[in-house]
Amino acid sequence: MSNIYNLDEIQHHIDHLNKSKSKKRKVSFFSKNLLQITLLPVVFFIILHYFIGISTVSGTSMMPNYLDGDLLLYNRLSNDYRIGDIVVIKDSYSNKLLLKRIIALENSSIEIVENNIIINNNILSQNWVTLGITQPNDMEGVVTTAENEYFVMGDNREVSLDSRSDMIGTISEDEIIGKVFYKFDLSR
Repeated sequence: MSNIYNLDEIQHHIDHLNKSKSKKRKVSFFSKNLLQITLLPVVFFIILHYFIGISTVSGTSMMPNYLDGDLLLYNRLSNDYRIGDIVVIKDSYSNKLLLKRIIALENSSIEIVENNIIINNNILSQNWVTLGITQPNDMEGVVTTAENEYFVMGDNREVSLDSRSDMIGTISEDEIIGKVFYKFDLSR
């Protein structure tokens, strides 16, 4: 037996190895793409279902800051609410999502006197733009929020259905779906 290889045999072995590697690369490429194609929608679903919500503004109760048709992103995990935050609320009465501004936090007293909102005996300084006159609507006297309750209002005070109404009233933290963190101005 001789250890001498014919050059044709060597080339044949190299070609065979290259074809084998090429098939493995194709299978690897296909499996990576398949994994990405199936994994990406699952990751998007998890993010949108548990972490970030998407909603559109419907109606005029938040004008002039949020217009009908604006697209919103909101944080579903947020529970650090402050006066002035915009929140998405699940209205148990109409079973719809509402967009409102937090006016008073838990354990606060709220009163509306001569177009002023008074929280814990202090006039609320509203550095956001609102429309219309702030009327008490169904509110009588002082309203007090309990633990984990909030008082919310729309920025368009004359048309907003909010915590001033018996239909909405103060809202519990459980009714808040999320806190808005970004707005796409699609309506302009």
